[in-house]
Amino acid sequence: MHAIHRLARGGLARVRQAAFGARTISGRLAALRIVLVRLRLILPLALLSGCQLSPSLPVLGAFFPDWLFCMLFALFVAVLTDAALAAAGWRRQFEHWTLVAGYGALAVAAALLSWLALFRN
Repeated sequence: MHAIHRLARGGLARVRQAAFGARTISGRLAALRIVLVRLRLILPLALLSGCQLSPSLPVLGAFFPDWLFCMLFALFVAVLTDAALAAAGWRRQFEHWTLVAGYGALAVAAALLSWLALFRN
């Protein structure tokens, strides 16, 4: 606990100054070692915070994460776009890798936008 308190009082700024002010490699390595030791003490505290509100939706008594619904919506959008391109006859104008990359990018964009639109807390 002592190391965390010292780090909060500006210990990291002193270590950074020592690391960039050191003219030798051994001085910089010593400063880096100090930073890594302090991060080892602080990182578990950050991982203990967790989520305050579980991002899930109840469906028929079971709870599902909201990102699952966003991914299902994104898959639906990609399949619908593929069907529209096939119906218009435009799908054969593109190479295979272009379609794979395009559908992947479309699915990611649709998932992220649907999550922003529907599940922002």
